[in-house]
Amino acid sequence: KDGFALSVNNSTNADSVNIHITLSAASFDTEKNNVFCLIVQAEGKVYYASTFQLKNISNKISFSTRQCPAGIIQIVLCTADGVPLNERVVFLKNADSLKIAAFPLTGQHQTRMSMPLSIQVSDPQGAPAQGNFSVAVASQNG
Repeated sequence: KDGFALSVNNSTNADSVNIHITLSAASFDTEKNNVFCLIVQAEGKVYYASTFQLKNISNKISFSTRQCPAGIIQIVLCTADGVPLNERVVFLKNADSLKIAAFPLTGQHQTRMSMPLSIQVSDPQGAPAQGNFSVAVASQNG
């Protein structure tokens, strides 16, 4: 059978993703001199792109995910002309999460009493984050 196989491993190292491109013997014989492109994108922005020739039947490419946002990334193997051959979608759990802090606005409160809070949400750099948020509060005492 002819074709390409694209597999992605993002569990080995939290800061990188390993991509394995494997060809059938017949595909390798016809494609080994051709140029291919690998594109990694998220939220409409390209975070990694490279062009290369496949030197073996099995090939490994690694890239750093430090610049990628947490969430879904799309990995696409294309011909040099941009024709997609394979695609994988991967979830990244990076440390770019929002920071949330809650501060009571009153010093005293009693059990089951309403307590006003100030809630501050910031991005990893400390800048205020904009968005729609919801909060659930539960008692630790049962």
